[in-house]
Amino acid sequence: MTSKQLLVLLCFFPLLLCAQEGKDSLYINPIKQAFTQENFLQHTFFKEANFGAVAVGYSAENGDLRLSNKAFTKQDFSFYTYGFNTIGKTKISGDFLFDKQFEDSLANSLNNTIDHWSPMNYYATKAGTYERQNYRANVTISQAVTAHLRPFINVLYHKHWSTGSVDPRLESNKFVLKYNPGVAFEKNQWASSVKLILGKSYERQDLTFKNISFKESLLFPERIAYLNLGYGYISIKDTSHFRKFTNHIGGEFSLAKRGQQDEIYLQGSLERSKEELSHDVRSRKEYTVRSRYIEQNILAKFTWIHTYDQALQAVKVDFEKIHGYDGNNLFSSNLNTVNYNVDVQQIGFSYQWNSLRAKPINYDFGLQLGLQSINRSDYASYTAVENNFLHVKPNFSVRFKAANQDNLQLSVAPMLRKSVHSSLSLSENSINTFSKNVVIPDYAFYATDLFGGDLKAQYLTKRISANFLIGIAYEINYMKALNKETQYYYTQALDFHGKSRIQQRLSLQLYL
Repeated sequence: MTSKQLLVLLCFFPLLLCAQEGKDSLYINPIKQAFTQENFLQHTFFKEANFGAVAVGYSAENGDLRLSNKAFTKQDFSFYTYGFNTIGKTKISGDFLFDKQFEDSLANSLNNTIDHWSPMNYYATKAGTYERQNYRANVTISQAVTAHLRPFINVLYHKHWSTGSVDPRLESNKFVLKYNPGVAFEKNQWASSVKLILGKSYERQDLTFKNISFKESLLFPERIAYLNLGYGYISIKDTSHFRKFTNHIGGEFSLAKRGQQDEIYLQGSLERSKEELSHDVRSRKEYTVRSRYIEQNILAKFTWIHTYDQALQAVKVDFEKIHGYDGNNLFSSNLNTVNYNVDVQQIGFSYQWNSLRAKPINYDFGLQLGLQSINRSDYASYTAVENNFLHVKPNFSVRFKAANQDNLQLSVAPMLRKSVHSSLSLSENSINTFSKNVVIPDYAFYATDLFGGDLKAQYLTKRISANFLIGIAYEINYMKALNKETQYYYTQALDFHGKSRIQQRLSLQLYL
């Protein structure tokens, strides 16, 4: 860990140490807990002066029901903390994440795990082991200048590193810094805010070989490294390194009404990112842009929380739309002709009911619905893919509270993913290794119906300390393909029948 990263980590300890007056309901009640963890950076959303939490976790997942760029086995060790504190007229909130990931049997993806839709990444079919690491800090500081006006600044720092240990070996280093000034207005039960999103990202990817035969020969097809220029348009043995420079700009707004019984929250944002790929250092006099990728992200979210005498209910609707397109100098010298297009849309609805009776046993239930659409096209390779699917996930939990303030929560949430409409169009003359190993398998994965669910147990206690809630949680997620027949895509047989994937997570928590 570098001195800069250590400094970021240490900056969060005063925040957490000051946040010792948090209310237990923020951590025990599922609705309040979910809302707090999602919105702690919004200073006008909370009446509580301070709260915070620390969690150390380990997760492991494995199974062959997966996308083409996912590992068969993955382990994740993580440290996460978030908090909110008030000091006079100043409020500060933030979170910090450090995690270490180990992946085995990962193929078809020689890139980072941050940029999901961006093209221009290395590609090879050889499965290998990968190691990844993330440092992420997100902080908001606000200061009341009048009774109603509160300017603030939000800063996001993210450092990602990935490396592979099998030829061809990837090393990716990505750095993201966003600095977002804004102002909030509060009066009576109403609060609103606007924020400007500004930032830059930098990534360097290097591709190396230890075996010179793998590097220079074409006799080992799975060791051949390609540069993906879209979604099917690839270049063989193209380059051994490149850099990506990205500018971010956008805006965000929020509106809240906090009454005695009803709380209403409305949030929306628009962000545009322009990514340029080059083999040169940006400060050089001759700086050549090889490709350009533009991505626009629209987010909207509505939340309503109603408090009864002995219950709490919440309704949430969220919408996200991502549109991305590129241009590269192999397809068009001026980068203005689009080769790759991606459109992702998802809308979600959730309802949750929490019982708050003054009894040892309380029950919770809810329902989540989601509809997602993924459309990708690559004009150079005559590729067009569309997947639309529906998520249905009811949930039920029971909470036990003992006289000594111990709390035990058991929950179950079955899940069904149903393909609504899917279409795949390829030119048989342009089918290549990327089409066979990425395009067709990923299309088939999204077109496959899945069934599964989550089981979770969480125990919280104050026996160790009267000032803190200390907890342990275990969660298991399982999904299995429902399709029973082998599917054929352009003479390529794909059979997901019987395939499954399981994920388990164990975490220790400290609520301040």
